[in-house]
Amino acid sequence: MATFLTRLRARIRNRRFDDDLLAELREHEEMKRRELEATGVARDDARTQARRALGNVTLMREESRGVWIAPWLESVVQDVRYALRAMAHQPIHSLTAGLVLVLAIGLNAALYSVFKAIALDPWPVKDPSSVVRIWMKAGPRPVGPSVDEYRFVKEHATTFSGLVAHTPPGNGARLQAPGRAEIYLQTVWVSANFFDVLGVRMQLGNGFVPEDDLTGNRRAPIVISDGVWRSHFGSDRSVIGLPVSVAGKPFTIVGVLERQFDGLGRPVDMWMPLSAFSSVRGNPSVAWEPSALSAVCCINMVGRLRDGAGRRQAGLELQLLHEQFSAAARRKSGRVELSGTSEVSGRGAARYALFAVFGAAVILILILACANVGNLQLARGLARRREIATRLSIGASRARVVRQLLTEGFVLACSAGVVAIGVAALLPRVVLTYMGEEIPAYMAARLLPDADIVLFTLTTCVLSCLFFALAPAIHATRVDIPLGTMDRASTRSGRFQLRSILLGTQIAISAVLLIGAGLVTRAIVHAMHFDPGFAIDGVDVISAVVPAGTTMKQREDLVLGVLRAADAGGGDPVALAQPAPFDDQPLVMFMALPHGGPMDYESVLLRPVSARLFDVLGIPLVRGRMFASATAAEAVVNESFARAYWPGEDPVGREAHDVDRKGAIRRSFTIVGVVRDTHFTGLEAIKPVIFTPASYGMFLTRGGPPAVERIRASIVALNPAATATVHPLTDSLKEHLKRSRTGAALAWAIGLVGLALAAVGVFGVFAYAVEERRREIGLRLALGAARSQIVRMLVSANGRAMVLGLGAGFVLSLASGRVLRSYLFGLSPLDPLAYLFVTLLLASAAVIATFVPARRACRVDPAVTLRED
Repeated sequence: MATFLTRLRARIRNRRFDDDLLAELREHEEMKRRELEATGVARDDARTQARRALGNVTLMREESRGVWIAPWLESVVQDVRYALRAMAHQPIHSLTAGLVLVLAIGLNAALYSVFKAIALDPWPVKDPSSVVRIWMKAGPRPVGPSVDEYRFVKEHATTFSGLVAHTPPGNGARLQAPGRAEIYLQTVWVSANFFDVLGVRMQLGNGFVPEDDLTGNRRAPIVISDGVWRSHFGSDRSVIGLPVSVAGKPFTIVGVLERQFDGLGRPVDMWMPLSAFSSVRGNPSVAWEPSALSAVCCINMVGRLRDGAGRRQAGLELQLLHEQFSAAARRKSGRVELSGTSEVSGRGAARYALFAVFGAAVILILILACANVGNLQLARGLARRREIATRLSIGASRARVVRQLLTEGFVLACSAGVVAIGVAALLPRVVLTYMGEEIPAYMAARLLPDADIVLFTLTTCVLSCLFFALAPAIHATRVDIPLGTMDRASTRSGRFQLRSILLGTQIAISAVLLIGAGLVTRAIVHAMHFDPGFAIDGVDVISAVVPAGTTMKQREDLVLGVLRAADAGGGDPVALAQPAPFDDQPLVMFMALPHGGPMDYESVLLRPVSARLFDVLGIPLVRGRMFASATAAEAVVNESFARAYWPGEDPVGREAHDVDRKGAIRRSFTIVGVVRDTHFTGLEAIKPVIFTPASYGMFLTRGGPPAVERIRASIVALNPAATATVHPLTDSLKEHLKRSRTGAALAWAIGLVGLALAAVGVFGVFAYAVEERRREIGLRLALGAARSQIVRMLVSANGRAMVLGLGAGFVLSLASGRVLRSYLFGLSPLDPLAYLFVTLLLASAAVIATFVPARRACRVDPAVTLRED
């Protein structure tokens, strides 16, 4: 340690140490001189002999400096200093290359920061490394346990300091506070010990207590997020104890969460006890009551490991408890799996496939930028050929010169990386602001640069430096020394081949990016004019907004009353749907397979609707009839459903059984009709759907403003305190496509960045060719060559690389199109218009990029060139 500190001090005070050493050497020389003079040697001879006796002062200074500072470190410092001076000497080159790298490295760092914030970061809880999620895998994918199994494990597990349960994120409930508008909040139901076990604190109130796990608890508590408290309640500190209504049931706010806790990987607005789930959701199949426990599935279970307990030990104990419980419940056991709390470590990895697509795109941008900067480095190497040849001629090794050039590239990359960290912090905010999205407080905190972002950026800088600086550095040192010192480095085919490879790479990558963006854009346009199989133009969606305290029975009576009034009044039909078309809400039922065993069932999409919906939307009935009434145990299915479960058979008259996880029948529907396949749930591939009678939902009509006003009047007549909201069904389609449009905009932004970089690259290659072949061009012009011949010579020399790059880009685009297929809404990845448009766009960019260098080649003065020769 002492040696290290001494060397560090020597590095910091290098000049003073060197001056002290030189003074000491001069003192020794002076002492030797006086000693010689004392023996009678003349003064000048004594000085000469003293210097000879002392030896090579410069060498001794170098050797002494090597003791103070490691020679390799001194060499690196010298290289860095020289690189900084070289960058300052060529500001335009440094600025251009730096901006290209800032753009590419910044895009990569920005995407990584967003992905890290959303998918890689663990839950914002105390000591997240000791918190694990627990899954049981008995089928194709892991699921959570039932409530009774959670209680069994909680009672018997010894490797956990606490176990909690919660429902999966993605559900919601409507909250009505006195004097405030009703709002829809993302809601999660949790066990009462949830916040205590995870170490999440309340900034207001005390949160849940153990008694909140009891069904029928009069406290009826809820906890709200910091965001809801600030936006809906205006940061009112008196909100604790405030009575509110949730889904028509009375509750009381007992806590406001700390600001940094955002939820369970996705934002959550409101937290309720699991004991209140069935009363709010109205679903008796998922209940907290002991009488329903054996049929309950599935909740999510999370545990905090006890001090000294590892995941392996906990997993073995949980597997044993799971097998004991399964044996007692007489059902098949599965395999227990543990995962961390980050989204990608659990079951959420598949949701981030789009990140992989954009990740590949920005990596291609980085490669494109490196190829571009590589071209600039080649051009700079050509301009420095005399300097490099001189270094080699006076004894410097090629490896030493290559190291110096690599150091210059590394300094350039790191300088760009520093700015790129700022770009990574600002770019997500700019994009979200442009999209009109408000950045949640927890997300804003997560997007700030941290050690991981800095390490990622540094790694990207190192890799990009190797990519754009190594090959040009090696090529720059391949000079003929006699010619190089006369400013005539030999033109080697290797340099031309490297330029051609870089140019072809840029064209290929640009083609991939632009074709991908073109396909996504074409898909959005296709979707906006896509026939979903039913009428959407002129269809209005009306929702009845009822006051707080309205029970579910009163809501159903209101909706059915409006339908009866519409039927009695004649005119355009009014239908009911819950949810509305294009809503991808995961409303499903578990259906027993027609020809399977008691435990064979699948989840199918469930859509409660009224019989008039098919008339309103113009969906034809293929076979059978519609529902008899809103309360009939009947169902209508689409053609995909019939083909999937009764292939080659008539499904009319068959029974569809809604079962629980143990295969017990909860309710049965008689299939009375089959309707044509439509994109009712979204524009993706058509899925099997079962339509059941609805007694609650949103109204749909094609009667225009008069019909809308009649529905609004009926709602107010039945409940004067109620109001109605109206929006066209086309708005639902636009909302359904909102993320896709955003993705298309980002894809085009990335594609245009790639196009700009490719255009700069083409310009650089042609400019480099003109500079390198300037003497040849002058000689050809002097011998009578036409200027158009010179232009054709330059274009043909690089045109082959451009054509091959475009062909390679098309081949790669075919492969990337298969990856994008799920985002194309049925559009073919081989869409010819997208490929034709990109071909014309790249060709136009290439023509524009070659114009300036070609004109410069035509203006070469043969006389000046020959005089320089």
